[in-house]
Amino acid sequence: MAATPTRLLSSNRAGWAMAAPAVGLILLFIIVPFFFAFGLSLTNQRLISPNPTEYVGLQNYRDLLDFGVLTLEPLRDDDG
Repeated sequence: MAATPTRLLSSNRAGWAMAAPAVGLILLFIIVPFFFAFGLSLTNQRLISPNPTEYVGLQNYRDLLDFGVLTLEPLRDDDG
């Protein structure tokens, strides 16, 4: 016997009602902090800095991916 549309609708509601707390917790503890951290990565925020936070855009990512060349002189003793 086939289920009536009203019965299908009520079972869908029950499923969503049971999944809603899990979806809410995932949003609260994973999705929201991800976007908050991305937003902070676009600023010059420091943990213990008295200076106000400023928007720096993608400069932090440019600094991170900058391939500057670092040359170090070898350590030498008196023998050469």
